[in-house]
Amino acid sequence: IELCQTSERPFHSPVCGKEVHNIALHEQRAVRSLRGQLPMYIKGIPGAAQIRAELYRCDSYEDIERAMYSIDRSLVVAGS
Repeated sequence: IELCQTSERPFHSPVCGKEVHNIALHEQRAVRSLRGQLPMYIKGIPGAAQIRAELYRCDSYEDIERAMYSIDRSLVVAGS
């Protein structure tokens, strides 16, 4: 196991260097894909325009998660 260095602290990980770069690249691709797909699922929800705008600016999975969790669940009707 190779020792990886981060700005916070070193950690042991089986993925380092090129593998970390590949993981980041795959996340970027997934985020771009989600930015195009998720707005279809929030159509008709009050405040959807603002959430769509946030989704189009997302650069990471955490950004997408934050935007989606900002939806007021009490306004969403299951099965509609």
